[in-house]
Parts: sequence; structure tokens; C-alpha cells
Amino acid sequence: MKDRRKFKRWPVSIPCTVESKDEKIIGKTRNVSLGGALITQANGAPPEGALVTVTFQAEGGQIRLKGRVMSKVIHTLWEVIEGGGIGSFGVKFEESTETVREKLMPVRRTSISREKYLMKALKNYLVKHSEQIFALLILISVATINYLIPYKLVFLNFFFILILLGAYYLGLHKALMGAVLTTLIVVTYVYYFPDTFMPTFTGLDLWMNVLTWSSFLILTGALVGRLIQRLKMEMEEANTAKRKLEIYAHGLEEWLNVLMKME
Repeated sequence: MKDRRKFKRWPVSIPCTVESKDEKIIGKTRNVSLGGALITQANGAPPEGALVTVTFQAEGGQIRLKGRVMSKVIHTLWEVIEGGGIGSFGVKFEESTETVREKLMPVRRTSISREKYLMKALKNYLVKHSEQIFALLILISVATINYLIPYKLVFLNFFFILILLGAYYLGLHKALMGAVLTTLIVVTYVYYFPDTFMPTFTGLDLWMNVLTWSSFLILTGALVGRLIQRLKMEMEEANTAKRKLEIYAHGLEEWLNVLMKME
């Protein structure tokens, strides 16, 4: 039997009621899956193992699901401050997976739409601030390598990957500016702290340098291959769109010729 805890959980924030034989509890559904739900900010807590009916509002009306209280969760101070609830608990649905899936369809659609919106907002933010993020990554990487990494010279190969990504996503000019900025910062560190860049020659240091160099080499190869594959896909999509436009243009031209002959 499939473990219900492995079902994907959808984060929600929906007021709900949990009814048992003895009481009716008001709370909020924090996440829900095909296997169960987490109820928080509740004004009570049914005993563990009690049969309950969870009711909450969604698109198209109320959703009622029968389940069993599986575990109590100690409430957090934030939950108490935010909602005045005294505790939280989990409910495992007792109905079949197919029945639960059908009933939760409106909630799943809402959650997926929210996830897509958040992903799109994150993508737009990254695109809008890509130059600042690129510069910040360079600064953080240089500081990390110079203060935390013992094998500094070999770790400078990491910037090949960073500049390569910058060239692909930001263009040649931005990548060159990033390379110049990286060079200036590293040269400044080498000038003021040359001892930290002096390589050691113990056996362990030698093999660690070779291993690090090999890791960057493999990572660069994988990254370049992935970028080339993506570039080919984009070119194929552009060629497909071009062919469609040519077909539409040819059809439009024939249509115009017919109209001119009719005149």
C-alpha cells in the first residue's frame, strides 16, 4: 500500500471546521494532500485516533472529508499570536484516494495556479535584477574563496563557470565587465594578501587540487553541453516559427491575389 505521507502537499490557508462526536472545532487548514491535512490555530484538539469530518470552503462550494486524528502538533507562539489558536493536529483521510483526489480538485487547481504565479514572479524578478545578481555572485564568490577556501588558486576556475553563464544569459558585454571586475578584485586580494595564495606541496594538498580542478572541468563540460542543447532547442523553435510564418505569408499573398483578380 502506498504511503500516504509521500503524497505531495499543497500549502493553503483555508478556515475549516473539524467535527467529531463530542465537539466542533474551528481552525485553519495549512496544508493538504491526498493523504491528509494539517490543521492549525484550532480552538481545541480532538483526541488522537478520533474519527472526524473536516469541512472547508473552496471553489464550487464546501468540501467535506472524513478522517482520523493521527497526531497532535505542539502549537507555536506565532500561531497563538496570529490566530489565537491553542494547538494543531494532523488528520489522515479515511476515504479512498480517488474520492479525495476528486474532492480536492478545486484546491489543487488554486494551489497550482498560485505556485505558477510565484514561479513567474520569481523569474521576472531574476530577469529584472540579473545584472545586480551577477555582480553580487561575483563579490560573494571572491570573498568566500579568499576567506574560507584553502585551495584558492584552483578554485579560481569557478569563475570560468560564472562568466560563462553571464555570457549566455546577459550577453558578451556584461560578461566581459564581470570578468574585468573579478580580475580586479582577485588581483587586489593577491596584492595585499599574497601569502594566502601561495600553494603548498603536501601530498594531500596536491590531490585535493587535482580533485578540485577535475570537478570544475567536469562541471564546465556538463554546463556547456546543457547550454548548447538549450540553444539548439531554441533555434529549432525559431525555425519552426519561421516556417509557420512563411506558410501564413504565402497563404495571405495568395488570398490577396485572389481579391485583386476579383476586383
